[in-house]
Amino acid sequence: GKTIMGLPFTVACLERGENLLFLATEETPTDLMTQARGFGWDLKRYEKEGRLSIHRVLDMRIAEAKYDYSDKAYGHHEFSKLIDMVPPETKNLVIDNIGVYALGMDIRQFRVQMDLIAYELSKRGITTLLVCDSAVGDRFHDVATYSVHGAIRLSKRNNTYTDNRERFLEVIKVRDYPVPIDYILFDISEHGIELLHAGGKKGE
Repeated sequence: GKTIMGLPFTVACLERGENLLFLATEETPTDLMTQARGFGWDLKRYEKEGRLSIHRVLDMRIAEAKYDYSDKAYGHHEFSKLIDMVPPETKNLVIDNIGVYALGMDIRQFRVQMDLIAYELSKRGITTLLVCDSAVGDRFHDVATYSVHGAIRLSKRNNTYTDNRERFLEVIKVRDYPVPIDYILFDISEHGIELLHAGGKKGE
């Protein structure tokens, strides 16, 4: 549900009349448009209005990989590349998935680069949703959570009492706000991510 988590944030910003830049590192703009349309969100309209821009970062990555014959994975300089892609007038930003640029880093480099991107974007007053895959989170022991103002983890588990597979999210941190300690069940429906009350009922 990584990308699906980013879509409601995207739509909420656009519906408030603000602009948003989406840096898609793993999907094409067409893929994103199709996913959003499946939930009833017409991103194409906002793109035509000039308030939504989806950068084809995936295409850039593939083009670079085509002529990269070294055994060295992406280095920490790639985070600076992402920052350079963000125009000065950007109000809101989604980067999905930043984890693909951490493949060649050690934990120290990753922490420093997360500090860099969080600091630079915050200094410019840009509200940013950074999406990172669980493989990178596990590899670096969730060190990225120290660099950001808030962090949410999406997971799945087997409920041994009901023998059902469940999706749940955990609010790891939100600076200056109380954080719930309980897991929050959610489902992915035709409306996107929906939080569930105990017993599997849909909530607010």
